[in-house]
Amino acid sequence: MQDLAARLAAVSATLLLSIGPASADELSDKLCPLLKEARTMPGADQIQMHLVFGLASLYEDPADLGALPPKADAAAEAACPEDRAEVLKRSEYGSLESILR
Repeated sequence: MQDLAARLAAVSATLLLSIGPASADELSDKLCPLLKEARTMPGADQIQMHLVFGLASLYEDPADLGALPPKADAAAEAACPEDRAEVLKRSEYGSLESILR
């Protein structure tokens, strides 16, 4: 019985992590304005700081922030692809995930 409970807990945790705290729409609603602003930043370091600190200020729970990087590229590509492309072009990073890590 204890083994079954442990397995159920593990499956539940995996499902919650795969769903994550933020939906793609919620993430893109927060990320796209930051990307638009980041297009005016003079360099890669400023872009990274703007995005990291900007997202950190929008989420109260640090656990929520940990789930964002893997979802950032897909959310931005769907909602604001031009801003995403320009930020990646102006930065030294190949993806938003790598900027946010």
